[in-house]
Amino acid sequence: MRYSIDVGGISDVTRSVAREMDDASAAIVAALAAADVALSAVSSEGGLAGALSAAVDPRRSTGPNAVARAGALTAVAQANALSYAQADEVMAATTEAASGQASAAERAAVARYTGRFGGGVPR
Repeated sequence: MRYSIDVGGISDVTRSVAREMDDASAAIVAALAAADVALSAVSSEGGLAGALSAAVDPRRSTGPNAVARAGALTAVAQANALSYAQADEVMAATTEAASGQASAAERAAVARYTGRFGGGVPR
C-alpha cells in the first residue's frame, strides 16, 4: 500500500477555512450586537422582550463555540499534516540508511561465496 497526502493542499484549505472562520466570527459579533439593539428597543415590552431574549440567548454561546470548534479542528488538521510529513521524512531517511546497510551486507555475503574462478552464487 502507498499513502500520501498533499501537505500544501491541506495548508491551503486550512488557511481558507481560517479566513472563513474570521468572517463568521465577525458576522456573529455583528448579529449579537444587532440583537442587543433590538432587545434594548423592545425592553419595555415584557412578552416581546422575553421571547426575543429566549431566541437570541442560546446563540450567544453556540455561535462563538462553532467558530472555536472549527478553529480547533483546523489546528488539528494542520498539526496532523505536519506530523505526517515529518514522520514520512524520518521513514524515508531510515529506509535509505537501512537499504544502504542491507546492500553492504549483501555484498559481503556474496563476496564470501565468490570462488577462485570469479563466479558468484547463482541466483
